Amino acid sequence: MNKCNRNCYHFAHEALRNFCADDPKKFFKNLFSDTSEEYILLVWNLVYSRVCSDADIDINEFKVMTTEIDNCPTVLIKMSEFVNAVHAHYVAILLTDNADNSVNDGGIKYYSLDYGETYNGSCGTVLSEWHKNYHFDFIGSPVVDGKQFLKVIRERFLRSKMN
Repeated sequence: MNKCNRNCYHFAHEALRNFCADDPKKFFKNLFSDTSEEYILLVWNLVYSRVCSDADIDINEFKVMTTEIDNCPTVLIKMSEFVNAVHAHYVAILLTDNADNSVNDGGIKYYSLDYGETYNGSCGTVLSEWHKNYHFDFIGSPVVDGKQFLKVIRERFLRSKMN
């Protein structure tokens, strides 16, 4: 994995998840504020300084959008333009009604839409659902579009609540 990929991977798949899992309510308060992009920059700078210092990802391209899915506060983060595999296009995080850290995922649902290697070795768009110690990849993922990504996340979330 090249340096750019390490930064992107650690930011999208580890750092954001860890910041959120440590204190989901505080994380969402920061991202639902007027300083959301400064908060993302803070997390990015921590990753950037620890992983490597010469990534060619433009943090200024990151965009934070907030919404709700089934009355759950939801953050959608659009990452920088595609660089190369493995690269996150979007991250979506839902604050569920179990945000007391007493359940498996500490009251959050965490998804990413990545460009990466699929199960058959080809490259393409992969939807991932992340948990504390593992993640599921779903092939046949949506096109790289924030609205479509949120639509798929909504369907997955509602289906998981029925189980």
